[in-house]
Amino acid sequence: MAGDSGMLKDNIRDVAHLGILCGDLEQTREWYERTLGFTATYEKEVFYPDRMRMLFMELGNLCVEFVRTPDAASQLASRGTGALSHFAMDAPDFDNCVRRVLEAGAVIDASTPDGPVHYARLGEKGVNGLNIKSPNGEVAELCQDCSQNYGGRTGLRHWCHLAVEVVNLEHTVEFYKKLGFVPDGGGYVDSPQGIVRIGFVRRGAFALELIQRPGNTKGNDGPIDHIAFWVEDAKEAFAQCRMEGFERLDMRVKELPIFEHGLYYFMIRGINGEKIEFCQKKKW
Repeated sequence: MAGDSGMLKDNIRDVAHLGILCGDLEQTREWYERTLGFTATYEKEVFYPDRMRMLFMELGNLCVEFVRTPDAASQLASRGTGALSHFAMDAPDFDNCVRRVLEAGAVIDASTPDGPVHYARLGEKGVNGLNIKSPNGEVAELCQDCSQNYGGRTGLRHWCHLAVEVVNLEHTVEFYKKLGFVPDGGGYVDSPQGIVRIGFVRRGAFALELIQRPGNTKGNDGPIDHIAFWVEDAKEAFAQCRMEGFERLDMRVKELPIFEHGLYYFMIRGINGEKIEFCQKKKW
């Protein structure tokens, strides 16, 4: 049991999935398969505690949960970019990856209007990136770390990072340390509004890109609804979040009738408005 230390970071096992609100599941499935090479791994419609249809798709170690609710279309129409602004996939052969997704019909997002960008002041030798618009308004980035030796690997492979728009970079780093993350470099980007500070925190193979723009305020939910982490014991994690004083969106651990025996889960809100889920598969 993770409770020996009594600390939330020791209860967390790994990243579970990225939750995205979905307007049309079939259109989304087809787009992610054709454009990015994802594979559908699990699908189910549930009616309790809320009616929703869920589709899980995977690309390497990146798992995305698409959720379609009766009011999903109206929710998406009212949401902005959100605190979780984009997710990034590793693109070892960057130019070829860009060419393939554009040939498959991907549309370049307004955040990189002129196409691929080289961020010279990120990492040791810079980072290449291209943002594309996904079917529900979520932004996906193709990302290549120019200092990394990819060993001849090709194609979109797995997680690179999840981006969080932050109000205060230092405070956010301290918040994620409580979830077991450690600082992992950073840099800055020049913008017309001023310098954009960027920091990375990492837990195992999963990284968060923390983006502090001039004038950033606490965000709301966007098309990317939440990030989820597996825990050893969801009820214990709930108590640990309460002890930390985190903003809880659920007043108890809930259950979903998915997977073989069901799922325990609950959500909190991070200090920048990001939604974070903790979940545990039931064993019987």
